[in-house]
Amino acid sequence: MNSQLPRRDYGFVFGLLTGTLVGAGLAIWLVPGVARELRVLAADSAERLKSELGEQTDGIRNQVAGAVARGAHEMERYALDSRTERVNA
Repeated sequence: MNSQLPRRDYGFVFGLLTGTLVGAGLAIWLVPGVARELRVLAADSAERLKSELGEQTDGIRNQVAGAVARGAHEMERYALDSRTERVNA
């Protein structure tokens, strides 16, 4: 009888651990640069959004101010017309 145990091959496990360590090392090495780029992109996007929203709110503010001014003018005209009608009556 052959009492030899089968020889175990640890090549796969060794390759898996090596790949994990190399991948983790690359991630640690590359991520600070990527994180810095993402922060810059996020800051630029936020600044652009702030600018666009500022322009939009300026336009809305001007439209509302114009509508209020027209409404005030119409109210004055209506008050003058009603005063004139009372005087003439």
